[in-house]
Amino acid sequence: MGGLFDVQAKQNRISSIEEEMNKPNFWDNIDEANKLNKELTILKKEVSLYNKLDKEIKDNTEVLELIELEPSENKGDTKYEISK
Repeated sequence: MGGLFDVQAKQNRISSIEEEMNKPNFWDNIDEANKLNKELTILKKEVSLYNKLDKEIKDNTEVLELIELEPSENKGDTKYEISK
């Protein structure tokens, strides 16, 4: 998957910016430093959100799989299954 959801590219960019920020002359150009700092903040939020949503999807998928495996008198009753 690429584009908007290319998490690996975003993580690579985060690493690249962090390397730049560790250079002794990073703050010599305040405008560029602020621009990179803002980009870093945005990228970290995007990656964090993606990771959170990815975890929720995996967790919910596991719950659905468990529900499907569970024998129940009310099997097929969507209201019953969701309320569990």
